This record gives sequence, structure tokens and C-alpha cells, in this order.
Amino acid sequence: MNIESATDEVTDSIAHIEMYRQLATKEVGRAVSCPEALRKLHVLLDCERVAMQRQASGAGHAANIDAVTLEIEKVKNDGPCGEG
Repeated sequence: MNIESATDEVTDSIAHIEMYRQLATKEVGRAVSCPEALRKLHVLLDCERVAMQRQASGAGHAANIDAVTLEIEKVKNDGPCGEG
């Protein structure tokens, strides 16, 4: 996976989702924060897939998809998150 090539916008979105997840975990626990983070990441992933299909070259979107997919796996593996 090529995370270094992910766009600043997607990198910032991932960071924002992760910061919110960490804060929400402290406030309401993982049972709420992880599914919400996963939902937001899946929305971002879907947007990047659509954008890649619309552009013939897919410039930057493949790296964005890789970055979001990696973050989804990270959240899934961080305790009892699941796909809830």
C-alpha cells in the first residue's frame, strides 16, 4: 500500500476521524466510537472509489483507497470494534 501518495485531504480526513474516535472512546467507550469511526471511514472509502471511477487516470485515488483501507483495518483490530 502506498500511503505516502495519499492526498492531503484524505490524510486530514483520516486524522480527523481518528482524533474523534479517540476522544469518543474516552467519553462513551469503544462500543460507540469504533462503529462510528468505521462508518465514516467506509463513507470516505466509497467516495474515493466513485472518484476513481469518474477519472480515467484515477490519479491519487488508488493511494487514497489504500490509506483508507489500512485505517479501516487498524480500527477493526483496535479492540472490540467489529463492523457494527
